[in-house]
Amino acid sequence: MNPEESTDHRPSYRGGRGGGGSNSNYNNRGSNRGYHSSSNTSSQSNAPNTSSSHGDDHSGNRGSSNDGNGRSRGRGRNRFMSPAKAERARLARETINTTIPHILQHTPRAKAGVESAQKYSYSEIPTVTKTGGNPYIPKISVVYNDTFDAARDLVGRLKSQFPRDYEAGRVRVGVLNMASNTNPGGGVLNGSQAQEETLCRRSTLYPSLLKRHFHPLPAGAAVFTSDVLVFMTQGYEMLKVEDRFYVDVISMAAPKRPELTGDKKRYADQASYEELIFGVKGMMRVAQEKGVTHFVAGAFGCGAYGNPNALVAECFKRVICGRRFGSEGWGREEREVWSGVREVVFAIYGEDRGKGNLAAFKEAFGDVMRWQEGQVGDAASADVDIDGEGESAGGSTAQGEAGDVGQGSRFGSGSGSGSEKLSTV
Repeated sequence: MNPEESTDHRPSYRGGRGGGGSNSNYNNRGSNRGYHSSSNTSSQSNAPNTSSSHGDDHSGNRGSSNDGNGRSRGRGRNRFMSPAKAERARLARETINTTIPHILQHTPRAKAGVESAQKYSYSEIPTVTKTGGNPYIPKISVVYNDTFDAARDLVGRLKSQFPRDYEAGRVRVGVLNMASNTNPGGGVLNGSQAQEETLCRRSTLYPSLLKRHFHPLPAGAAVFTSDVLVFMTQGYEMLKVEDRFYVDVISMAAPKRPELTGDKKRYADQASYEELIFGVKGMMRVAQEKGVTHFVAGAFGCGAYGNPNALVAECFKRVICGRRFGSEGWGREEREVWSGVREVVFAIYGEDRGKGNLAAFKEAFGDVMRWQEGQVGDAASADVDIDGEGESAGGSTAQGEAGDVGQGSRFGSGSGSGSEKLSTV
C-alpha cells in the first residue's frame, strides 16, 4: 500500500484499532479489528448509488478538509460536505487504513491478488480471432442491482451448481470497475458513493490500484486484479467469514465528458465513439483471456462522465452480439465470439439516472434476451445452437458438463485468443 495514502488520511481514534472510545458508531470487536458495526449504517440514509460510473471527485475535486464538526469543506470552493458523505469518508479511511491491511495479513489469497494486479494497454490485450458462422452469445441479463451483490448471486449459483469447477477455478466471476481515469479509487477517501468508490469500500480492491504507473488510465487500458475479496455488505456491515467471496476485477475508464450532439444522444466526434469501443472490446477481451466465465458489467460511463446511456448500451450489444444481430445473415457474420464467457450480467443501480440507465440497457438487449429465452438448452444458455450448427460456450472445450464448464483461455495459454501472451506496462 502507498504509505502516503495510509498516513495522510488516517483518522484519530481514542479507543484503539477497534473504534470504540467516544465514537458510539463503532465497538471493540476483538479479533475483528477495524470492522464496522451495523449501527454505522443508521447515519447513511441512502444505500450506495452505483448507477453512476464516477463520483464527484472523479470530476476534478481535489479533496476536502474536516471542520471538526462532522462537516467538510471542499478546497477553494467554500462548500461543506454533507454529514452522510463525511461519514462515508471516515468509514472509507478506516477500511483502507485498518480493515484491509488486517484482512490481507490473514488472507494469503487476497494478498496475492492485490500484489498480482497489472495494467495492460489496449494494444497489448490479445484480440479474439474473428470467426463466421458461430451464433454463440453469452447469456445476457439486465438487473437492478449493485455490482457486488450481483456477483454474490452468481457466486452462490456457481458454488451450488458446479462446486468442483468453482473450487478448481474453472468457473470464475469477474466484475467491471468503472474507474476514474486519474485517481485510484476515484473519490473514495472523500466520501463519494459512485460505483468505484463503493467497490473500494467493500473489498480489497483499493490497494491493488495504487501502483504509481496505473494512472492515468487511457482509453482501452485495463487494470486486472484477481481474487479481490468482498468482505462488506452494501450497507457496510462486515460479512461473516464464511459469507465472503472472491471476484476478479477489470478496472477501465470510460470517455470523460465527451462532446455530444444537440440532442445529447450521440457523440459529436468519432474519436469518442472509438474510445468507447476500445473500452468495451478491451474489457471483454481481458475477461475472455483471464478465464472470467461470468462477468458483471454496468452502465459504463453513464454517470458523471456524461456518456449517452442508449449509445453505450448499443455499443455493448454490438461488441458482444455482433453488428447484425437480429438481421438476415447474422449467424454468418465474422466477429469476435466470446466463447469463454458464459454469462454477462448488466447490474445497474440507483435512483433517477440509474433507472434511466436500466431502461436503456433493457431496451437495447430486449431482443437478445427474448431470443435466448426461446432457445432450447439449459438455464445458463451456454450451449446455444441455431439450426443445429452452433458451437457450445467453450468452443471445442466446453461440453456443457460439470467437469469442463466454460473454461476460458488464460494469458499465455496459446488457446482461444489468436494472439501472443499479454505484456504489461
